[in-house]
Amino acid sequence: MRRDDRVLFYHSGKRPAVAGTARVAREGYPDPTAWDPTSAHPDPRSTPDRPVWFMVDLVFEAAFPRPVPLAELRAHPGLEGLLLLRRGNRLSVMPVEPAHFAIICRLGSRGT
Repeated sequence: MRRDDRVLFYHSGKRPAVAGTARVAREGYPDPTAWDPTSAHPDPRSTPDRPVWFMVDLVFEAAFPRPVPLAELRAHPGLEGLLLLRRGNRLSVMPVEPAHFAIICRLGSRGT
């Protein structure tokens, strides 16, 4: 991800849905919690000299008037090929095609 890239916030809990947008404020840098043994998820493979995990800083842009549920994304024509919809996909960060991004923003902007 690059500075000023727009991103979608996706909640993956009990009711998975796209909830809004943000912008990348700072490009990827090493995640220090990976080599912190007191953190919730340390990774012994990661060290300050050889980081494994990276993070970005985001700036909130907007919340959708209504979240766009995963089921709606699956059913919407035009979202074929969206990586999020691939069976078994567990990536926490993934690219989104500009056309898919625009469709999802339109769906979320419709309100209730």
